[in-house]
Amino acid sequence: MNENRDKLEQGKLTPSILTKLLKSTSRKAPEIIVGADAGEDAAVVYGAEKLIITADPITFTEENIGFYTVAVNCNDIVAMGGKPVYLTTTILLPPGTTQNRLETVFKEIKIASRGAGLLWVGGHTEVTSAVNRIVVSAQAIGFLLKNPTTTAGAKPGEALVMTKWAGLEATTLIARERQEETQKLL
Repeated sequence: MNENRDKLEQGKLTPSILTKLLKSTSRKAPEIIVGADAGEDAAVVYGAEKLIITADPITFTEENIGFYTVAVNCNDIVAMGGKPVYLTTTILLPPGTTQNRLETVFKEIKIASRGAGLLWVGGHTEVTSAVNRIVVSAQAIGFLLKNPTTTAGAKPGEALVMTKWAGLEATTLIARERQEETQKLL
């Protein structure tokens, strides 16, 4: 990969760059009627009755931003009692971002989506002076497997079962972004 590519221009991506990048998305699954494509701002998929829909941005780190984007949105679907199925992303890039950096973000989202069994069906990407670092926001849609697991449904006396650590997602981000301060606490 050529590290010295021209910097991306502010505004929408060129059709040739966008077409190349969109090859990372899920476009050929049987349930996708209209998938990610240059000029398309939405996806059309065959649906089911009980959908879970969520949206979360990653605004506080650029390192591994694609992986965090997928993890945070999948977590919301799973925590509600569902299976994440579809993902769309909005990627905002500051002027001066290189195509190589954008390709890295796409690669992270592609790898994380496939690992989570998600179909990355579309989104929007642009260079804008409205941001001073990369911001990625995603919207995930999943199917409810049985009954919703809401925080309002918790009752006193019920057991809380944890399979990993509480707050691992945020703890990881804090540890990476504030390594020096974190080391003092350990």
